[in-house]
Amino acid sequence: MSSRFGFQPRYFLAWLLWFEVARAVFVVYQWDKASALPAATLLGTFGYGLWLDASAAAYCCVLPFTGFVVSALAGERFSLGRLVAGYTAVVGLVLALLLALDLGLYRAWGFRLDGTLLQYLSTPREMAASAGSAPRAGLLLALAGLLLAGGGLYGGLTRRLPALPAGFGRAGGGLARH
Repeated sequence: MSSRFGFQPRYFLAWLLWFEVARAVFVVYQWDKASALPAATLLGTFGYGLWLDASAAAYCCVLPFTGFVVSALAGERFSLGRLVAGYTAVVGLVLALLLALDLGLYRAWGFRLDGTLLQYLSTPREMAASAGSAPRAGLLLALAGLLLAGGGLYGGLTRRLPALPAGFGRAGGGLARH
């Protein structure tokens, strides 16, 4: 059973490291501006950003970790492994796309993607026009790198979700017996 519980911290660590990789991709992509910063400031962005990355990683873990409770109650009828893998793939793709968008818009606008995007939802052509000068090949390369890093971190750190022990989650106090 401990190996099943060990999945959770490894899953969180995979997300945390992915966000750190995303920060590194951002710094490298914006190297023309980042190179002007002192080394201590560049390294500091990773230290200070670690708290934000841990928070974002925790948000990404809420649904899968809730699934652990459901799977413990439902037993073998609930296939958590496939759901977590699918959820991770979808969330990873959405986050990688948002980061690629952020990379392009930062170069054009000079600030990170935030609530300002909401102003342009009614006029997406203006937003696209302002980001139109972004090098698409570089953004696609960054997107591919983030997706590969995410797959590697997920596969390398989480491996396969161990099955529940026999009889776990059945009616009659399955949780209390184990």
